[in-house]
Amino acid sequence: MFPKTSHKLLTVLALAAVLAGCSLPGSRLHLSGPCANPLYPVLAGANWTYQLTGTTNATFNRRINTLTADGFEDQDTFDSGTVRTGKWNCAAGALTALDPAGDLTATVQRGDAMSSFGTTTNDGVTLPAVIEAGTTWTQTVSITGTVTVNGKSDDADNNTSLSCTANGTEHVVVPAGAFDAMKVTCQNSVQITITTDLATIPVPAIEFTSENWYAAGVGLVKSVASGGIDTTTLLLAYSIR
Repeated sequence: MFPKTSHKLLTVLALAAVLAGCSLPGSRLHLSGPCANPLYPVLAGANWTYQLTGTTNATFNRRINTLTADGFEDQDTFDSGTVRTGKWNCAAGALTALDPAGDLTATVQRGDAMSSFGTTTNDGVTLPAVIEAGTTWTQTVSITGTVTVNGKSDDADNNTSLSCTANGTEHVVVPAGAFDAMKVTCQNSVQITITTDLATIPVPAIEFTSENWYAAGVGLVKSVASGGIDTTTLLLAYSIR
């Protein structure tokens, strides 16, 4: 049977995967092209180091590896050895994660556990091109694939949805510095179903709220999730060139 710790891992990776930018004036960067979103500077080689505490205690580095004409690929490398890679589509500054569940079009590896999924439906956007206080948006994604634990593979379906509202600008202090950041609150739902040789097993839906702060020209600086998971994410360092 699919271990509870594994679906918790996928949910924490889901949280990590959707922690990316929005849009505010005042960025020091002058970006152009379909991925130009000041609160998530999409530049090849840009990287951020974060610390997670709570349900999962870890540090990870996020790096933008490659850019294409209409998107990019990022990668999270955790200190435990877990690696998440994912792809995004861009359109006039709006960014859409093809993998808000952590691994929709790629692979997550953690020791003897590995998951690989592909998107079947994707509606909405992860991050609109322009966000002001009161702006709302949604995204729903369905994926299917396999989860392999200790050499045994089972089919899995994952339905993820998020509904976000921009609250306004707040002053935030984290290890990487002090920032005036846009606060965004999202309601998140992750439903996983595992199909084994014996039965189809619905994993109880994980519902949680995430409060996220994004600084112009920097990206995500802080996130606090509560409910189905309780995790705080803080920016430790970043390099954007």
